Amino acid sequence: MKTFEEQLIEKKYLTPHLTEGPKRVKSKSSIKLMDAFITNRFAKEDDFYMQVARTWVEGYEKKLHKSSLLISFLFVMLWLIFIFLNQYMTTIIEGIYYLILFFLPIIGFFIALMGRGWKIAGLTMLNFTLLLVAMITYL
Repeated sequence: MKTFEEQLIEKKYLTPHLTEGPKRVKSKSSIKLMDAFITNRFAKEDDFYMQVARTWVEGYEKKLHKSSLLISFLFVMLWLIFIFLNQYMTTIIEGIYYLILFFLPIIGFFIALMGRGWKIAGLTMLNFTLLLVAMITYL
């Protein structure tokens, strides 16, 4: 984090007093990092960089939860399409659909495990259930 601070000051995105510099940052991650330094500038103690790092990655688990939920929604939509259009599909397309329906819940399961908080249990169980649905659909 100290290296990030030095680079932001060197490129004039931050001043040495950890206020906003004359140049503007363009990427979202860099803006969030700058805001973390500015927010924690008065808490310059031994664990200052840990506080900045926590502020910087705060809310990251929400993105993981949303991604897992989006994958679950995508699975349900593809499953419904598969159920209604199964009789019109060729064998190759049907095989591809089975692979997609099998791997989407697995990906959603592992993304849900990377999150934090009480939502992990619900999302992992949802994706595990969707995996069972995919297996039953295959049979």
